[in-house]
Amino acid sequence: MNTSKIKDNVTNKVNAFKTFLSNNKHKQDILFVVQNVPAYICDIIESCKEFCDNSSLSKQQKFVIITYLMQYYSMYEFLKKTCMSEKDKDVCFQVTECVTKQFLNVCGDVEPLFQENCDNTVGSFIKLMDMVLDTIIEIDVKKGVPYAQSNLNASGVLVEEILCFSMSIAQVSSSEDCKIITASCQVVLHNLDNLKDELGHKEVNLAMCNLLAETYTNSLCALEAKVNLVVLNLCLKAFSDYRSHVIKLYNACLEITNKTALDFVISNFDLYMDRLFQIGLFSLACSNINKRSAEIRIILTNLQFLEQELVPAFMLITTSSLKYRKTYANVLKKFWCLQVKNLRATVHNIIEPEAYCKLVYEELYQNVESIWNHISKGEVVQKDMVEPFINYTNELGKMIRACSHCFDNNVKEEVTKVLPILHNVVQELDVTTNVFLNETLNSSNIKSVNDKIFKRCKVLVKTIKHLWTCIKTDEDESKDSFEDSQTYTKEDDRLKSILAKSRHTAKDRSICVTFNLGTKLNFTKNISRVAQSKRRLKFRDSSTDNDKIENSFLDVQRSFHTIASINEDLSS
Repeated sequence: MNTSKIKDNVTNKVNAFKTFLSNNKHKQDILFVVQNVPAYICDIIESCKEFCDNSSLSKQQKFVIITYLMQYYSMYEFLKKTCMSEKDKDVCFQVTECVTKQFLNVCGDVEPLFQENCDNTVGSFIKLMDMVLDTIIEIDVKKGVPYAQSNLNASGVLVEEILCFSMSIAQVSSSEDCKIITASCQVVLHNLDNLKDELGHKEVNLAMCNLLAETYTNSLCALEAKVNLVVLNLCLKAFSDYRSHVIKLYNACLEITNKTALDFVISNFDLYMDRLFQIGLFSLACSNINKRSAEIRIILTNLQFLEQELVPAFMLITTSSLKYRKTYANVLKKFWCLQVKNLRATVHNIIEPEAYCKLVYEELYQNVESIWNHISKGEVVQKDMVEPFINYTNELGKMIRACSHCFDNNVKEEVTKVLPILHNVVQELDVTTNVFLNETLNSSNIKSVNDKIFKRCKVLVKTIKHLWTCIKTDEDESKDSFEDSQTYTKEDDRLKSILAKSRHTAKDRSICVTFNLGTKLNFTKNISRVAQSKRRLKFRDSSTDNDKIENSFLDVQRSFHTIASINEDLSS
């Protein structure tokens, strides 16, 4: 069959579904809508599969199509489970309406499915770094100054994209982490300028050019390492107690009548969502095209959908006495928690376990010192001072278990021994905290309680250090391989421009594009052996053959045909 006809067939199937949804989006007969949706989606899946079977598509194009189809599957699964579990028809109607709206969004633009470079998100950060380091290697004065200047200018274009992405992460990080990334970006720009100045001299010093090129390379590698570490820090803070964020928002919408106070809570939740998106996008940017990457894309799409629905649903509870409003809000809240939980589980398989363990150890070691300073003044330990020990340790335990398959047998055996000990220690700390810090303390027992809590915190940190030792490699990572000796306090005009662009990127919910790479970059270049040997990444993708995106079509088909059995389930 002609490829253009197959494309038209895909478009027609999507448009048919769009028409059905538009005609029935306010229909009260929920069963009619839910029962008919699977047939339309199955038609879209079959037409997309036919397009793939009859076209020479790149892996990237297949990825776009698979993630497109998975959006239908994910939202329909949510719809089915809600309709199966909720007896209140008003709740089911509300969920059907919001899912229909999301289906219409997905149906909105089919054209990207047929474009070659419509999505360059996956692996983009790693590829950019590889490309810029390869380009710097080509800054060879022996081949002529114009040749060296051309490659330097080319590296500058790539560096601007790297700095923009780095600063978009800095925008949602802590003030300290933001300063670290900003300073590192300024060092890169300074080293780029130094090399440009040297190449602009009438008499170019070859040895000086080589030294400046090496310094330029090192500053980029240092920036990459720091961005990795900052995102790890975001993961630790975001995933260790994710439910509390949506619960605070929910309670605020119900209880706070002061608009300024409510806006503050909503603003904090928006920042948390920004952090989740940056974690997801950075994980994609450090991954290969595989099923795990597709899962992250779908999770981000679902979070984007929920971001628009949560606050209005929560606020409606206060303006309406109808019981189903509260149930509907809880349905969305649970779905949101499931998406963040899934994002955490997926990202855990990308994070380097040694780096995460080291981060948790260093964070809690600092907290131990803070507690010691606190109790040295005779003040009682507060519960919120102990919470990071419990939350971070539980988060670390989940991460280590999730990626235990990547350890060799000896390490796995040691880790298996330490994890139960870690669990027992954190449980003991939790129980001790709940028992003693809930009591009314007086001057006679403050010291005793402080000692109990402090000793258990120290034992916990010591156990985490033991776990880190078990999984640590021979390489000493106590310091970054490429430390910046220079610091800059004044932003130059270029960094201000990059900062403005990064602010937009940090708030952008268009997850199809992380970088504006489009046609100006070619990602087919080989990775530089020199560049690769200098970099040890804290985000890594250990995908297997079973994770290949090519295996996903059958998975989507099988899964959807299984879930489409809602017809029989609902009818009965």
